[in-house]
Amino acid sequence: MAIPNAMISGVLSIIHPPLYKAGIQGIEKLKMETTLNNSIMERAFAVWPMAFTNIFLISNRACPLHHDPHSSGNRYDITANVGDHGSYIMSIPTLGVELVYNAGMVVAFSRHLL
Repeated sequence: MAIPNAMISGVLSIIHPPLYKAGIQGIEKLKMETTLNNSIMERAFAVWPMAFTNIFLISNRACPLHHDPHSSGNRYDITANVGDHGSYIMSIPTLGVELVYNAGMVVAFSRHLL
């Protein structure tokens, strides 16, 4: 799972370099503050390959409509279709968009759109 997560961070570094840099700085700060005398967190951060402090996992190809009213508008939602399965359709009803969503694809869109 580390490769898809690193790939998503790579996409963010291209589409929004300042946000990527802020994410990396946030992770580094969390590392410094939480790993002192906490071996579990130290081991977790040793393998955390992302510029994000959280993720949302969608399993079995479906999820309820997502809306985060507390998120800043200059953020992105980035999704990755990970696995060795076939093609699917990503439907974003709030945008009136349906996308072919093959395994290995990454889709990023501005929070302003949701």
